[in-house]
Amino acid sequence: MSEEWAAGSMPAPLGWLGRSFVVTSLLPSAMPVLAVHLLLHSGAWSGHPDWAKAWSALTSPGWAGSGGFVVASVAVAAVVHPLSGSLSRLFEGNWGTGQLGTLLAGRAVARQRTRRSWLVRQAKRRASRRPSSPTGEALGNQAIAAAVNYPSQAGDVRATSLGNALARHQLEAGAPYNLGLRQLSVLIRLAADQRDTVTLDDARLRLDLALRLVTMSLVTCAIGVGWLWRCGLWMLLTVLPYVLAVLLYRGAVTLAADYGAVLSGVLHLNRLELYRRIGLPPPADIVQERDRNRELMRVLRADEARDQRAAVVDLDYTGPQQAPTPEGGRDDAEPEPV
Repeated sequence: MSEEWAAGSMPAPLGWLGRSFVVTSLLPSAMPVLAVHLLLHSGAWSGHPDWAKAWSALTSPGWAGSGGFVVASVAVAAVVHPLSGSLSRLFEGNWGTGQLGTLLAGRAVARQRTRRSWLVRQAKRRASRRPSSPTGEALGNQAIAAAVNYPSQAGDVRATSLGNALARHQLEAGAPYNLGLRQLSVLIRLAADQRDTVTLDDARLRLDLALRLVTMSLVTCAIGVGWLWRCGLWMLLTVLPYVLAVLLYRGAVTLAADYGAVLSGVLHLNRLELYRRIGLPPPADIVQERDRNRELMRVLRADEARDQRAAVVDLDYTGPQQAPTPEGGRDDAEPEPV
């Protein structure tokens, strides 16, 4: 499916926007629209909902009802879609620098650190019972913390489980090569093979869809509370979308870890192409690669901080290099006589 979208007739940016809008915005937006449709036709606002009438309106909507449902879903999707970045940051625990956001984030981080410490203790206890297992104490705290989707250092813990699952890969993916994924996320995507970027886009699409479904489930729950608060025990129906939101969020945390793993894999597979595009020769060995990348990251961090003095480093820069020619290409042929 992803290859068909990538090789479709539409330009790549427009094709990606269309797929992203339909999958991550239009489909989830149908959930609160459907809830409003049922509640409106049931007469729930009066305090005595007639669900048989609501079901009849759902199964026999007519052309006007179907058209209204589609238009309302598109309108909600059009409003929500530009907010995708803000919603993602909200679920990752970036709640702003205001006094309230800082206070809430601080308490959430403290709670996440407590949970991480408890999980690490439990993992150590289980590992100590199986000293011959590969998950024994020889793996250390870093591997144990990674196994529970947390950064290896307590100081890097984020405010939410989703943020921790992403931070684990963002902080540790390039560590074997002294590369920082946060500074290289755009560059490695530009240098990566198209098949790798398609895989990465698919992983991100699944994560965005899960987060949008969580959001729409919570919106549906709020709509239900607003309409059913005078309907007695019928208000318990609002528990269903809330439970669905909790389950979807847990699934989103798993998808975030999968996305981070794919991003880490793209870095591992395409780092040599990144060096070539930057203008650096291939490293002779892993020791030289790590030493050189330490200097490279100084340049990138200085560019990020707009500090030109810190960007003066010792790199064996050779300039942009020609891409390797496939076997049997023109470069392998004998030169033509002049």
